[in-house]
Amino acid sequence: MNSRNRPAHTMPEPAKSGKHKYVMGHGLAFEDDKDIVMIQEMASKGWAFEGVTLAWFRFVQAEPELADFAFDFNPIKAGCDGFGEYLEIFEAGGWQHVWSESWMHLFKAAPGTTPIYTDNTALRERYAQLERFMRKSTLWCAVIAALLWVAGFHWWNPESMCWDVGVFALAGGCSAWALVSALGWALNHDRVSRL
Repeated sequence: MNSRNRPAHTMPEPAKSGKHKYVMGHGLAFEDDKDIVMIQEMASKGWAFEGVTLAWFRFVQAEPELADFAFDFNPIKAGCDGFGEYLEIFEAGGWQHVWSESWMHLFKAAPGTTPIYTDNTALRERYAQLERFMRKSTLWCAVIAALLWVAGFHWWNPESMCWDVGVFALAGGCSAWALVSALGWALNHDRVSRL
């Protein structure tokens, strides 16, 4: 079934690789609520969330499970000081840690468990943390991209095209990441202002 004929509430068919499935995410900075619905649907079909590779969510075959899932965006990283206490706060509320990568953390709980964020003030802080990360990401990528563009044009030599192509490819990639980060930053700023 192509994407034009698919009802809006169904998720795209995942790519398969042995006992793993890979599903393109909607973008945690843009529509994390849609990613949560997708993770819940996959769990109910016997595919447990295992991690994220670039924009692809990786699932492993498991027993079907009905659970609520929630992302938290917090600068505390797994294994760092305070991470154990951070997890204890969620466990006290009935939430079990599933996965962490940098500032992103995924938790699950029995259906009907009180949501992690129950009021607009807490939700506003959650999105503000994500916005701070996106702002830093945008600025760093823009600086790196600008340096690469300048270096590429400054040292451009038609005889060494491999080097130039590599520099320009990196510059283009950093520019694209800076634009995506800026878009995520703007969308989250808008989301926070509406709360």
